[in-house]
Amino acid sequence: MNYDTTIDLKSKTKMQEKIDFGQIMLTAAIFLVMFTILTNPLVYAKSVLNGLTLFFTAVLPGLLPFMFLTKIIINLNLTKITKFFNTPAKKILGLNGYATYGFLSSCISGYPVGAKLTSELYMQNKINERQLLKTALLCSTSGPIFIIGTVGVMMLNNFKIGVILYLINICATFLSVLIIKVFRLKKLNIKNVKQDTDYFTNHDYLTSTEISNINRQKSTLNTISQAASDTAVSLLTVAFYIAFFCMFIDILTNIKILQTFAELINIPINNKNISHGTVSGLIEITRGIQILSSSHSAISLSIISALLSFGGFSIIFQSLSFLNATPLKSSHFILGKVLQGFTAFTISFILFSFIL
Repeated sequence: MNYDTTIDLKSKTKMQEKIDFGQIMLTAAIFLVMFTILTNPLVYAKSVLNGLTLFFTAVLPGLLPFMFLTKIIINLNLTKITKFFNTPAKKILGLNGYATYGFLSSCISGYPVGAKLTSELYMQNKINERQLLKTALLCSTSGPIFIIGTVGVMMLNNFKIGVILYLINICATFLSVLIIKVFRLKKLNIKNVKQDTDYFTNHDYLTSTEISNINRQKSTLNTISQAASDTAVSLLTVAFYIAFFCMFIDILTNIKILQTFAELINIPINNKNISHGTVSGLIEITRGIQILSSSHSAISLSIISALLSFGGFSIIFQSLSFLNATPLKSSHFILGKVLQGFTAFTISFILFSFIL
């Protein structure tokens, strides 16, 4: 007994040391960022303004109406609509009709509407914990306005390539969720879950009584008002992350960290634009894709496709801010996004190698 107790105490001590070390490293990194900002505050203030300009000109016009309207719809009675998708979604992906609705909404709206929808569906008991990871990934797509309009037309000057990238993005999202189902990885999304019931046997979709309990005493006016309030808060969150990560990229560039990683990637690629665009895109996809768009090679287009599916850490943090109310582990969501990016890259490289 004494031996076991000693081992337990040592394990707890080591764990505490690891936690403290991680906190120390994070604190040091924060102070480094703050010090860097103070060395040239005007430059980084401009970076934040550039991020906000990007949000108001390229993100807000397309995001606001879709986020607002989907928020209204998710609070309404969707039983009849989602029941139509229930059987195919269950058989193919192990999900229900509500998840399919979220997928379709995400395909139209793009980031981060899908993450917010997933959180709303979970909080209203329309999806359960075992479906959470797959639903979050299924509803994590980039929209046609950004891929076809911004990337295809404005950056690549090619509408057809924009459409191809959009279709690949949808296919990669679907295939990555299917891979998770096939390899039985659905338990990865659970922190603390009771699995004593069969969800599909008892809860394929909510009964009218359950829905009425969720929406009781909610008038149409109250629903719209609440949707507007929630949308405003969500848009502020999105604006914050875009502005911060635009500034963060400039910080990493000025202290030569971004160039260091770009040079490491450049060793096998031997193309500075591609390596720099890849590293930038992993942080904030708009800036990374803009750099990569100077080349229309199979490898550059495949990396653009991968970044669109992965989303970059700016998009991932936006999504996680909405998914924070659910039991979904951040690490599992990020790994799922990596799988999406790898799937998109593979499909794109095979396809563009033939058509270019």
